[in-house]
Amino acid sequence: MNPLQVEIAKTVFAHLPPVGNIGLISREELATMLHTACTDAALAGWARGTETAQKRLDAEMAILRQELKALQTELVYEQTK
Repeated sequence: MNPLQVEIAKTVFAHLPPVGNIGLISREELATMLHTACTDAALAGWARGTETAQKRLDAEMAILRQELKALQTELVYEQTK
């Protein structure tokens, strides 16, 4: 298990009631549902974080490209003097 899965398992078992079965569903079914919900939430958060980081990287690269073009223009201008 990777660290994310370990944390999800801890969260799931921390929220499970101490009884054997809860009404119409078993404790194992409840654990499965909680584990699935936690995993989906964790992956959604990870995906949003990755998307945000990629957008920031793209913006920074665009700025660097603009600065590089400006420096190239300055260099050409200085060489033609």
